Amino acid sequence: MAKKLGILILLAAIVLVATAASFSYRQMSGTAIVKGPADPSLVGTACVGFYSAVEQPAATAVLPLLGTNYQAPTYGNNRLSVTPSGVICQVPTDGGTVYLYESISVSVPITTGHWVIRDFYAIGYPSNRGGGTVYLYARVSDVMGDAGEPSFDIAKLWFYRHSDSSWSWVDLRFSTTHFVPLPLTPGDALWLELEIKTSQAGSAAFRVELYFTHEQEQP
Repeated sequence: MAKKLGILILLAAIVLVATAASFSYRQMSGTAIVKGPADPSLVGTACVGFYSAVEQPAATAVLPLLGTNYQAPTYGNNRLSVTPSGVICQVPTDGGTVYLYESISVSVPITTGHWVIRDFYAIGYPSNRGGGTVYLYARVSDVMGDAGEPSFDIAKLWFYRHSDSSWSWVDLRFSTTHFVPLPLTPGDALWLELEIKTSQAGSAAFRVELYFTHEQEQP
């Protein structure tokens, strides 16, 4: 009987502790105002995205002629493949509407050895959608050379600024935020370059996250 009583007292003590807490409530309400990609008020970071002026000739009205190798041959009948998705900004021009994309997926058929694929796509800031200088930061969130993948002597994604050929890069073998930010002003763009060197056959995936901000501050 004493053992049962002890258990009951313990359970009662637990309940008392659990119900003894006090709560002070606060509230917040808000409204998200979402503009579509065709809205003419999109400027600055809202209208910076991926493009190829070869894929979209009308782009040269508001952006540099970049992204010239988005379907470049590599070896034999193999070609680089770039698939864009998610239109984030539409810019009408006399030659047609220019679409800037949120993301691209790149397939790179190569052989062992050292490869450099220049200007396979671009990131642009249309000249008629200015909203101040925009800074690019990048982070590798999925590295090349994980378990089961080939190892790489070099695996870099380069960013070259069209206006003055300044550059920065990320190492696709390491998850990192170490990146010299590149500024973009309206009408400027970055062309993208892949540099890969390996002696092992196989396939390897990578993922790079890009951040655009009006502040010189790493996200």
